[in-house]
Amino acid sequence: MDTGQSAAQAAEGNTAVDSVEEIDIDDVEKLVSEQEANQTVAETTADQPPEQQPAAVTAPQEIPPAVVVENPSVSVLSVERTASTASAGAVDTSVPVTGRGAENDWVPPSEEEARKLRDQEQPRQVDRHGVATPWPITTDLSKLGDLGEGVVLYLYALRTLALSLLGLSICVVPALVLIIMGNVKALSDVTESPLEPLKVFTVGALFKDESTIIVKNGTTPLGCIGSNCHICAFSTCYDVESDWVAIVVANLDVFYTLLFLLVAQKLHQKLQAKVDEIDAAVHTAADWTVWVKGLPPRITEQEVKDYFSNHFGPVAKITLALTDGKVFQCFRKRGVLNEKIETAKASVAKKSTPKKKTKVEKLLQRRDKLDAKIEELRGKQSQNTVVGAFVSFENEDDIINCIMTMQKRFLHTRRLRKKNLLLEHDGTLYSPFVQKASEPSDLIWENMDASPRQQFFRRSFTSAISIAAVCVSFIVIATSKSFKEDIEGKQKACLEPAKQLECGLPLDPAIDEAQWETIVKQMEGNTTLATSCQTCACNSLQSTNVDLWARSVESPTFGLKGEFGDGGFCTEPANQLLTFYGLSIVSVIIVIVINLFVKQAMRALASIELHSSETTKQRSIAVKTAVLQVVNTVFVTLIVYARIDQIKDEVEKSGVSQGFPVLSGPFADFSPEWYKVVGVALLTAVITNMILPFVPLAVAPFKILLRRVQRKKQVTQRRLNELFRGPEFELAPRVGVTINTIFATFIFASGIPIMVPVAGITLFVTYAVDKWLLLRLFRKPPAYSGSIAYLIPACMPYAAVFHCLFGLWMYSARGESGQPVFPQPALSDQVATFTEDLLANVEEGSTEYELLQRYNVVARILNWVVFPMAILALLLLFTVVIWPLVQSFPPFLFVRKVIFKPCNNAKIHVQRENLPPYSLAREGNTLRGIPDYDK
Repeated sequence: MDTGQSAAQAAEGNTAVDSVEEIDIDDVEKLVSEQEANQTVAETTADQPPEQQPAAVTAPQEIPPAVVVENPSVSVLSVERTASTASAGAVDTSVPVTGRGAENDWVPPSEEEARKLRDQEQPRQVDRHGVATPWPITTDLSKLGDLGEGVVLYLYALRTLALSLLGLSICVVPALVLIIMGNVKALSDVTESPLEPLKVFTVGALFKDESTIIVKNGTTPLGCIGSNCHICAFSTCYDVESDWVAIVVANLDVFYTLLFLLVAQKLHQKLQAKVDEIDAAVHTAADWTVWVKGLPPRITEQEVKDYFSNHFGPVAKITLALTDGKVFQCFRKRGVLNEKIETAKASVAKKSTPKKKTKVEKLLQRRDKLDAKIEELRGKQSQNTVVGAFVSFENEDDIINCIMTMQKRFLHTRRLRKKNLLLEHDGTLYSPFVQKASEPSDLIWENMDASPRQQFFRRSFTSAISIAAVCVSFIVIATSKSFKEDIEGKQKACLEPAKQLECGLPLDPAIDEAQWETIVKQMEGNTTLATSCQTCACNSLQSTNVDLWARSVESPTFGLKGEFGDGGFCTEPANQLLTFYGLSIVSVIIVIVINLFVKQAMRALASIELHSSETTKQRSIAVKTAVLQVVNTVFVTLIVYARIDQIKDEVEKSGVSQGFPVLSGPFADFSPEWYKVVGVALLTAVITNMILPFVPLAVAPFKILLRRVQRKKQVTQRRLNELFRGPEFELAPRVGVTINTIFATFIFASGIPIMVPVAGITLFVTYAVDKWLLLRLFRKPPAYSGSIAYLIPACMPYAAVFHCLFGLWMYSARGESGQPVFPQPALSDQVATFTEDLLANVEEGSTEYELLQRYNVVARILNWVVFPMAILALLLLFTVVIWPLVQSFPPFLFVRKVIFKPCNNAKIHVQRENLPPYSLAREGNTLRGIPDYDK
């Protein structure tokens, strides 16, 4: 539609088109969204006979093909004028604001339309009568292809992984049974903390020292004590050597690690089979299209078409990608600005005030400046160069031949020269290369012209920001845990005999007010004694006389007046105690809150990395989210609580140990005490992840209530539609959380075996809740590529590597006394003799003796418990980490691709889908999504 025709139609309709500021293109955007809704319905029913297809929702008028808001080749003024005639509802004062009613009237937006749009956006199945109904919750995943292969593969991976972990849990049952059997009473012990029973489910509670066990009535207690394990089952008791129990537990660990690697391989294969199944059932424009790079910067569409037609076969369509990203960005900004103008004008029409009119004028001025910038950029379009092209072939055989021939490999130019496939333009030879094109809806057009250099610097910047985020989270978590450990250290010091003797503890349970007042005055009169004993005395009083302790605390919030001492003698210790209990839970909550913040921050960072497709953008979000969450959940905790004696001595000398401890914590190894403190915190974090999928369900009632409150305040249909729309299903953060669960589980599974079934339950709950939310609450997600879901099986071998390394460490750990946590029978008598000889040559009690006893590699590895895990760790390190790095090393690439020519000439496999010709697929309306790559 040309400008003159638009102006004539506008004159007939008495619509002002004299200036850009009086005409708006918002109605075009509304009609486009309605057409997209029609297209969605058409996609859903494309495979049904025509008589069974439902009638589409019709737009008020058909939008002419020339009116495409995002097309930078269309004049702004032309778009404005065409928009004014395409719909009777522009947002200017000359026409109705909402598209209904008489001129200058404001008509409230329709809730019925908002609900209708919400229902259209939610996943629906269409029966043979054309009636759209919600999918049943039990629908098989293979029938949900319309949700996009990325979402379907994510759900499939979750379900498979959850069931696999629950199956692998059989291998940790013996360890869990022995642990519970020897710690039955500890399961109900909540005197210190509600989380105290969780320490039972770690290997720190499996093997106990004989000196710590009191035998009553000559009855042998259950569990593993010393060198013997007393086990009872079905009224029959057995005595088994602890060495054999340790060997069985450790080797079952090795066995389920191998099974986990097998699950990773099978999961990857099944995901690929699902992709082939979805591709065979759903045809899109990308099935016939390749993305071509390496073209001459001034080449034309016809020249590209002639090149590929002559060498491979008929070409149906060519779309060039130019260096016009700034124009796309301006139009995107203009769309956001138009929405604000629409809302502001509707607000003026509803109730006019000078302030509202001023706001409209300012917004119009901003749009005028943006329009001027767009016209300026359009004037420079002749300077745009070609960055690539989308080539859509007519036949499937031609695109397969093109991909197999021109996909970039080693010595690509030389190979094209041999086959006479070099492209000549203006006397210069070019070597173009191709790859499978992304879906049209997956492209981010404004970033198509981003150079590799721009992307490198931007991604380096976001990586630096991500590292800074890790450092900030480390400081926050380390500080909170440092304060908690400081308070806990003071409490433990009160239990030492010397301290109790100095402070006259424990207090008499029958202590009265006079006696307590005497103690308070005595301590207040002696500053040194008060500093040393105040906390211990108050803690002892709390355990003997709670009423008297409460009267010694001043707290207006709880109505406590602090009757003893100046300002309440026990006020400060009470605050410390409250802080300690709070930080026991808050330290876990801080990790979760930071992880939630990371998901939002990574999405913002990925937006500035200039990704050319939504898939690569979502992969970036998923990877960054997973890495940061694993660091926060796992490695920050390890570093804060770990201790290297040399570092701790230097830190204590500097006087900063309480402010920011790094490798100067209380634990030098995975001792039983480590499991009681750190192990419980990690297990709590994994269990908490089980609750996170229910957050949208918990928030939904509040959103419904908020919708009821705010629906009358919305002045435009667009705003009301947004209020009624379902939440967006964000795939990338969910994949990142899943990877975090996998790593956090398998890194510590050797020492905390219950993490395996807990992770299985967590992932299955996540699968069930996410599937329900997709089919009942969320709006239909974008067509994410399956490559995002492939990150899950891709990360599993690396999780297995970490599992073996940490398992090697945990099974060979030493307690604070230097004795092994696990029994470690030597591989042979020679190994045992060698270890004894090493210790015999060093003075007992010296620093060298302690280091040799704790870090003797020979004794820690060459035993029947640790050695199988060490062998598996070495094999995985080589196959998963070292060998891929060697393969990517340039000299190795030269040897493999030049000397070994069979590897260089290997054919590329392309899946055949038996596609019809592209033109027939378009004419028959069998294509899902956008049918071509026109901008």
